[in-house]
Amino acid sequence: MINTKTSKRTGDSVKIGVVVPTYNRKDTIQQNLDALLNQDFQEDYKVVIVDDGSTDGTFEHLLAFYNNQIMVFGNELSGECRRLNPKGKLSIIKQKNRGVSAARNVGLKMLYQLGCEYFTHQDSDDVALPHKLKTLAGYLDANNYVGLVHAKAHTMTKDGFFLEPQDSPWERYYDSAWWDFNEDGEKESMWEMARTEQWKKGDLNKDNYIHNHTVMYTRNAIEALGLNNLYDENKEFGADWDFNKKLEKAGVRFGFVDDYIVISRYHTMGITGNELKRKTVEELLNKAQVEENLFGKTILYSLIQEKIGIDIKSMLIAEDKMDSLNDLWDVKFNLAFEKNLAVNNGNPVKACYYATLLSNIDPTLENKQITTEFKESLNLKYIFERDFHLRLGYLPEATQYAKKAYALAPTVENREVLTELLR
Repeated sequence: MINTKTSKRTGDSVKIGVVVPTYNRKDTIQQNLDALLNQDFQEDYKVVIVDDGSTDGTFEHLLAFYNNQIMVFGNELSGECRRLNPKGKLSIIKQKNRGVSAARNVGLKMLYQLGCEYFTHQDSDDVALPHKLKTLAGYLDANNYVGLVHAKAHTMTKDGFFLEPQDSPWERYYDSAWWDFNEDGEKESMWEMARTEQWKKGDLNKDNYIHNHTVMYTRNAIEALGLNNLYDENKEFGADWDFNKKLEKAGVRFGFVDDYIVISRYHTMGITGNELKRKTVEELLNKAQVEENLFGKTILYSLIQEKIGIDIKSMLIAEDKMDSLNDLWDVKFNLAFEKNLAVNNGNPVKACYYATLLSNIDPTLENKQITTEFKESLNLKYIFERDFHLRLGYLPEATQYAKKAYALAPTVENREVLTELLR
């Protein structure tokens, strides 16, 4: 067992370093960074954003928007490197596209050179709750035998909707009935598998139960692996799982905080999302036609819409793909039907959800306006429920609604109320 107690920092070293790998997240990274820059943490911390070769202007957007908060930036593609504000919290690096593991490694090495005591990371479209850094660092300070601590994360879709525990892949460890494959290769609930001792909580060889965006580890944990043995850049999937297993094998002790500290966006199709994005339009169309789930069909058509950059219907008509066109019409009809049914049943959450899905595959001005109105209405509902429970003194319920309001609309007011409730 190694000694994971971190040596005392000296000089200008910082307490925490945060790595934010990003790729084509111009539209979502600002919410991520605003949350990280407004943490309830009084000691010094630095954030390194590693742009993995974005083509949507993410790097340029960050330079323009956060100019006065940037300590240093470098662009591997152009060779430019400049120091701006010595007291800035942000450093921005743009590299050639080498994958998320390479981006994390670059960020970790840079923060290690800055002398950081603790390290954490977060994807560029997730949102750290205001107490994330304070909670994790506080645990490591109080438990100096621990080299890695992790916690819970709320899970929501990319459109801002919270998933219930049974629908969230990251809450399977926290007493949900999430399924896995049993010894006979059949789907079975993890609860049943735990009962029959086919699966046990805390066994990294069975399941990656650690949510990667809730992790914080010590400098000594990093040194136990070595700077050249961090995330495996050749692994397309499961690099975080592999990293955690290497830490465990090196003798690093793990700890857990029973608290939600991150709002994590769950991208559709789970770990196959990147694989789907690499498929051709023709392959996605074929997959959409045989997909039976409405949600799955919608995601596939949304990916096609994103790839071609024009209206799907026009493309299908021009190429005389009548089978796919009819299938697309069925999907639109069913989404509209589910949206209207939810409205009639007085369920604004579902109504907003289906309106957003419809807007993704049929981005007309009318559909976009309807989605915006639904989201504004839902935000008002969350605020009403939050304030109502506050007046009654029901703080846990008020906090849950405050988190939902902040995730859907990260306004100054929503953040301040949430911060106060979490103290």
